[in-house]
Amino acid sequence: LPSAALDVSLEDYVDICLALLDIPVQKSRIQSLHVLFTLFAEFRNSQHFRKLTRNKII
Repeated sequence: LPSAALDVSLEDYVDICLALLDIPVQKSRIQSLHVLFTLFAEFRNSQHFRKLTRNKII
C-alpha cells in the first residue's frame, strides 16, 4: 500500500488502496473499507501468517 505521506486527500488515498487490492467501491467507501479490514484480519489470523509471526519472520 502507498505510504501515508502521499500528498492526496483521504478519499483519494482510500480509492488508491482499494484499487490496488481490486476491491470495488459500489455504494460507499465504508463498505469497501470494511471488506479491506476484514480481509486484513483474515490474513493476519491465518495459520500461515501466525506461524511466521511466531518464528519472528514478520
